[in-house]
Amino acid sequence: MSIVPRLADHPEYHIHYANEQSFLQEHFLDNIDFSCEWLLSTPLLAERTEQLLMIGEASGNRERVTEILLSRAMENDAIFRYTLDQVLAFYESRQNEEMMLWITEHYLDGECASVELQLEWGEKQEILKHLQPGKPAPALILKEQNGETIDLHAIQADRVVLYFWTSWCVHCHTAIESLQRLYQAASGKDVEFVSVSLDENEDEWRSALDENPMPWIHLRDPESWGSDSARRFYVTATPRYFVLGADKTIVAKPKSPEEIAYYLGL
Repeated sequence: MSIVPRLADHPEYHIHYANEQSFLQEHFLDNIDFSCEWLLSTPLLAERTEQLLMIGEASGNRERVTEILLSRAMENDAIFRYTLDQVLAFYESRQNEEMMLWITEHYLDGECASVELQLEWGEKQEILKHLQPGKPAPALILKEQNGETIDLHAIQADRVVLYFWTSWCVHCHTAIESLQRLYQAASGKDVEFVSVSLDENEDEWRSALDENPMPWIHLRDPESWGSDSARRFYVTATPRYFVLGADKTIVAKPKSPEEIAYYLGL
């Protein structure tokens, strides 16, 4: 029998599942013994974890497949700790903060979670809680191109678009043209754009700005990915966007310039 269950092998299930995907969602792990710690010595666990989570991505049933996976992993403490870390890393790589918070709230405080996991992901959980819509944006004070110090919270505007980027990020460069159009479309509105570069190299940052003129405020944190800016705003990948209100509360965390346009009423 294949290690991956197939609906065709279980005719008794046909009445319960409309298709192979709905069957796999519930039974993908049926042939794996999670009580055996030897799983950690093989690529099987990592492969099946990612595959099941991808099934959840495709079906939109992320919470259900995550619940199935972590419930099975609880059969062995070491396997649970490994799987919990893998699942959180999976959603972190996709910037799915809702799922990260859901997992930490439901599973991080369990007896099976190691102290190391609780410390690492517990800190991230607290940061994410403070980055939800309606919460005040973290402090951000950095220098502009001309050396002037800019305080994010001192910027006067009805809306502020905050954009984290790096000069070498392909996706960031792809987004610049769309952001330039948004800036022009918002010219009649009380909107300010603020870009924060995480480039360590100042020359590379300035060169990128020369090549892609963007007529708004440009800041740089030379401490890059290890900076307080990156940590407070939970920047694990670029581009990263925020829309802030006049009082600098977080209005939204758009995933694209198109979503930014929606929150600016464009």
